[in-house]
Amino acid sequence: MYILGLTTLGDAAATLVADGEVVAAVEEERFSRQKHHAGFPFRSVEYCLAEAGIKIGEVDHVSLYWKPWVLGHKAVQALRALAVSRDRFKARADGVSGVSRSYLGMLGYSRLIREHFGASDFRFHYLEHHQCHAASAFFVSPFETAAILTMDGTGEATTTLTAVGEGNDFRPLKRIKLPHSLGQFYSAVTNFLGFDMYEGDEWKVMGLAAYGEPEYKDFFSSVLRTRGPDGFRLDWRVLDHHLAKNYQFPDELTRVLGAPRQAGEEITERHRNIAASAQVVLEDVVLHLLRALHRRTGEANLCLAGGVAFNSVMNGRILRESPHRAATSWSRPTSGPRSTRRSARPLSRRPTFPSRPSPTTSSCLAWRVFSPTGPSWAGSRAAWSSGPGPSGTGASSPTPGAPTCANC
Repeated sequence: MYILGLTTLGDAAATLVADGEVVAAVEEERFSRQKHHAGFPFRSVEYCLAEAGIKIGEVDHVSLYWKPWVLGHKAVQALRALAVSRDRFKARADGVSGVSRSYLGMLGYSRLIREHFGASDFRFHYLEHHQCHAASAFFVSPFETAAILTMDGTGEATTTLTAVGEGNDFRPLKRIKLPHSLGQFYSAVTNFLGFDMYEGDEWKVMGLAAYGEPEYKDFFSSVLRTRGPDGFRLDWRVLDHHLAKNYQFPDELTRVLGAPRQAGEEITERHRNIAASAQVVLEDVVLHLLRALHRRTGEANLCLAGGVAFNSVMNGRILRESPHRAATSWSRPTSGPRSTRRSARPLSRRPTFPSRPSPTTSSCLAWRVFSPTGPSWAGSRAAWSSGPGPSGTGASSPTPGAPTCANC
C-alpha cells in the first residue's frame, strides 16, 4: 500500500510510504531553492514517485494536513476585532481572505494531482492539523504510552492540543483555540524586535534572550497568562499577531516596551531584555500546561510537536523542571508544518493496528487510518533523525503569489 502525505501552506513537502516503510521524503525548497516554499509540492511528489519507481496510479491514499472548510472560527475572530478597531479587523480579514483562496485550492488537490500526474483511484483525505502534529511525535517515538503536547501559531482553529497516546492510537484531551496562541505570541514579539516571522526568525529571539534580563516579565505575564489549571490566555488587544505581521503595534504595547526595532537597527540592551522577558514567560506557561497534563495522565513520557517545540531553550527547562521523566522526553527534530506531511499519511482512517508506523510525519496519521495491518519497524530511529542534509540556501521569499503560513 502506498500513502502520500502533503504539506502546502508553507515549507511545502511530500512523503511517500510503502507498506509502512518510508520510501522518500523531501521539501519543495530543495528544488525551487526558495526557503519555506509555499504552494503545491509538484517536484517533491515527482521525486517521491520516481524514488519508488511507481506512477500516481499505484498510490492508494493521499493525505493533507489541513481541513480547509474549517473557516468559521477565524471569521468570528475577525468580526470580534472589528469591535476594537478597523485596522485590527482589516488585518484579520485580509488574512482570512488570503487563506480562503488557498483553502479553496486545497479542495481541488485531488483533481490537480490527477491532471498533473495522471489517472489514479487514490482516496484523498483531509486531516486535522494538530492531530497530524501529535501523530508526528508519538507514532515515531520509542514510547508505548506518552503524554502529548502540540503548540504552534494556529491550525484550522486550534493552537494547542494535549493528548495521551497508547499503542497505535492517541486520544485528544483538550484544545485551546484562537485567539489564544503561544506561537502567535512569540511571532509578534519576533516582528516587534525587527525580525521576520515569515522567514522563521523566532530562533533569533530565543538566541537574543540569552543576552538579556527579564526586565519586562511582569508585563508579558499580563499579556500571556495562565488560565485555570490547564489553560492560558493571550491579550491580543495588547500584542496583536495580525497587526505585527505588518509591523504595526498598539499604543498599549509601545508605551511599555518603547518603539519597535527597525530591521537593521542596532540591537540594544532594551531589545535583549524584551527577548529575555518573552522567552521566560513562554517557558512558564508551557510548564504550567505540562504539569496539568501530567496530573491528568500520570504519564512519565512526553512527546512534543508543533512550531513552538523548536524552542530548544524552553525544551531545556522542560527537561529540568517538568514532572515528566527527563530521560524519556521526546521532541521531533522537525516539529513544524513540514513534519505534519508524515503524520498525514497514518491518520487518514482510525482502526487499531498491531504495529506502529515507520519514522515519518504526515504519513503517521495516514498510516493509522489506512493500513489494515500497520507497518513494520525497519532500521533505527536514529536513521529518521538523520535524514538529508541542510535544506536550501539563502533566504529568498516564498513563491510570488503563493499562500504563506507564518507559524503553523
